[in-house]
Amino acid sequence: MNVREETLLVVPGLGRDRLPLTIADCYGALREVTVLPKPMTSPGFHHHAAHLKRFAGCHGAKKVIAESFGASTVLHALSTPSHPFTHAVLIAPFCFDQPRQDIAEHLSTLLEAANAGGSEAISEFLLDTLNLTDRRRASARPWADETAEGLLRPGVSEVLAWLPFHCGVPSGHLDPTVRLLVIAQPGDHVHSLDVARRIAAASPRARLEIMPEPGGILLRTGALTGLISDFLAS
Repeated sequence: MNVREETLLVVPGLGRDRLPLTIADCYGALREVTVLPKPMTSPGFHHHAAHLKRFAGCHGAKKVIAESFGASTVLHALSTPSHPFTHAVLIAPFCFDQPRQDIAEHLSTLLEAANAGGSEAISEFLLDTLNLTDRRRASARPWADETAEGLLRPGVSEVLAWLPFHCGVPSGHLDPTVRLLVIAQPGDHVHSLDVARRIAAASPRARLEIMPEPGGILLRTGALTGLISDFLAS
């Protein structure tokens, strides 16, 4: 298939409507389509993954790039039959084969702030999770404010309530034919390096890229765009 006829499915993180980088401009006018999680009260990744697969099928997307909650949803899809994907880029995946009860208290605090409807309180909480160097970056406040607004969207608080008690792939089994690029960064306790390493170890066609510094995913978008574009074109 000609690259210009391909469609890349984009799956942002929870409460977000875009990724911090754009691949289409670099990768031969690739067409990007974005799928957002539907507000769902049923706990677990199953329904979100089914929605993602239907959306990908409607748009003919065989390549996907996702972050955080979206990456874990993609992982669930890759553990089920009849998914359409050949390539998957997973940026800072939230969970894999084990629930993230280690950050249940963190998500509970976010949930309380979201239920109270206070975006400013959520922003301050998110900024407090960063180290001092990252908190002082010009991009920190816009990131926190945008994320806070997203966490107030309908259906997000319901997901936060069950998120630390479910995992994307309970079996730990992924389709071995899919090529995976897993991108992680140190110093991010919500998206831990252990999760990224376990994903990479579970697939024979996985490649793990760890940023050299905390916050590297936001700091090195130019380098990441090239890396991801090369991977998708392979």
